[in-house]
Amino acid sequence: MRWSFLPAAQPVSVSPDDLAKRGPDFLEQEITERVRGGPQRWTMVVTEANPGDPTVDPSKAWPEDRRTVEVGTLIVQQIEAERDGPCRDINFDPTVLPTGIRTSDDPFPAARSSAYAKSYDRRTAEARDYPRTTTGAKP
Repeated sequence: MRWSFLPAAQPVSVSPDDLAKRGPDFLEQEITERVRGGPQRWTMVVTEANPGDPTVDPSKAWPEDRRTVEVGTLIVQQIEAERDGPCRDINFDPTVLPTGIRTSDDPFPAARSSAYAKSYDRRTAEARDYPRTTTGAKP
């Protein structure tokens, strides 16, 4: 299976010239503004592979006729700053999965697992520079 999140909001094209004018955090700023205006929704869709569909290379598209199933909706109602947010000290590892689900033969999850672990180690080593506050406010 492959999964994707399809936004309820219409995608907005940004020209290369407009993109060059935006700051490095414009996506974070944009989603924060959108959520302030109301909850944002994405539909989670899984696509089932047919026998013989390539799974080792996620860049290889499967034919459009593959069965898809809507399995849920992600609703974002609040944005919290990364610096002091609840996920600051969590390591996302794409290879830690619940019983009954496993990674495919795609090598990227294992590579990401290693890179994310190193990132987590670096972040937690710098925790003294980013102290937690009880209110979530920046010190």
